[in-house]
Amino acid sequence: MKTTISGALLAVLICGSVQLLAQEPTSVSVVTPQPAGDSERLRLSGSVVAPRRASLSVATDGLVVQRAVDIGNRVAQGQLLLELDATLAQTDLAQATAALHEATANRDEARRQLDEAQRLRADKHVSENEVLSRQALLAVSEAQVEAAQARQRAAQEVIRRHSLRAPFTGVISSRSTDVGEWVSRGDAVFELVGLDELYVDVSVPQERFARVDETAPV
Repeated sequence: MKTTISGALLAVLICGSVQLLAQEPTSVSVVTPQPAGDSERLRLSGSVVAPRRASLSVATDGLVVQRAVDIGNRVAQGQLLLELDATLAQTDLAQATAALHEATANRDEARRQLDEAQRLRADKHVSENEVLSRQALLAVSEAQVEAAQARQRAAQEVIRRHSLRAPFTGVISSRSTDVGEWVSRGDAVFELVGLDELYVDVSVPQERFARVDETAPV
């Protein structure tokens, strides 16, 4: 009897549930599974590398009288970075310039005397040997002018070496001297890093190679 009543109740409950489901249909949404965004990301550690960097050194011995830049400063090609005391070099240049002026004056005088001798020779007032002698003096004076010009250029180059300029555009990453310090030829005083062709150097685990290619966004 108990079993029969329980079965009847069960039948009634099932029928009621079926009728309720038929009256109130449930909406169903279909979603296509997509991989989570984070699952596509690969976090790697690396460093930014500048392929163009230079250790800048001075070309002569001297006392630093001006430091025009510091660490972190961006500099342009040709910009002054550091200057050494060039007092003695400027004195040498002044002497070389004076010697050039003297040699030039002597050459001009030798040329004038030769022109005069050639004119007098046409009138038979001087000998041929005198003309040849003055031609030789002019050649010597011209050689002296060339030598004086070379000494002046050398003195100018020495002065130029008392200034250090940026060989290319970049950022000063380190410095090792300051005003009042003595530096010797070849001493590195600045580190310059170019910023025009930077790249990132990372190490990818071997098991992740399949997930990385040239088209992967970074």
